[in-house]
Amino acid sequence: MKIASIATILFGSAAAFTATTPFHHKTSTVSNTFLKAVELTPEPEGGEELTKVSETSLPGSRMKNMGLVEEDNPDGDIYNFWLTAVAKGDEIKKLRIQTEKEASKKANFPGFRKGQIPPYAQPKMTMFAIQEAVIKTCEASLEAYGLQSLQGSQGEV
Repeated sequence: MKIASIATILFGSAAAFTATTPFHHKTSTVSNTFLKAVELTPEPEGGEELTKVSETSLPGSRMKNMGLVEEDNPDGDIYNFWLTAVAKGDEIKKLRIQTEKEASKKANFPGFRKGQIPPYAQPKMTMFAIQEAVIKTCEASLEAYGLQSLQGSQGEV
């Protein structure tokens, strides 16, 4: 079974809601940190709840098959799915630290010494770490539920 799209990963306790697609971001500034709010919508009605192939991965996650998107594709039938899962904070923290180390080694910010990361780049690095954690959680969900992703940019998260 090939997967066409997955809804977003949830952070925190809003387990009954998931973000809509396309994402509509509202940006606000709080002490030099940019926060992006995503409109939450209730869990979609219907769909077939999937059971995990691997019970050890993604505890507390749920996935629904929301139906067939494209039949008779040369790669097989393509389905649309809804997913709720939690991206672990310690994983985000590790990715943030790794990103900071790589940026301090490789990046060259004008007006700053080599190895120094300017304050304006900090929120961008944090958002990058969160995005990477969401992508890794989506990839883990494919394995946990025994699904295959579409090749290239055909699959969307």
